[in-house]
Amino acid sequence: MDHHSQEWTIEPAVPNPFALSPDEAARALAWSDGGGRIPALAALHRGEVAGFSIVLRDGIRAEWRVRPVDYLRLTVAHRPGP
Repeated sequence: MDHHSQEWTIEPAVPNPFALSPDEAARALAWSDGGGRIPALAALHRGEVAGFSIVLRDGIRAEWRVRPVDYLRLTVAHRPGP
């Protein structure tokens, strides 16, 4: 399967894991169902930054940003033995 045909599903294990108001929970689910997800994926394919933000019940704003990378170097962390 190539990366263009992957399907993403967001299913919270609990009804409201981030203490969202009902309106914010509905907005987040609408975004994940395609209302914002599809434009975000399109932006990433164009090489642009994509993001999403929500407001928690206590007024704290949480924001996620994703930016595409052309090259990502991964290294293995060496842990000391016992």
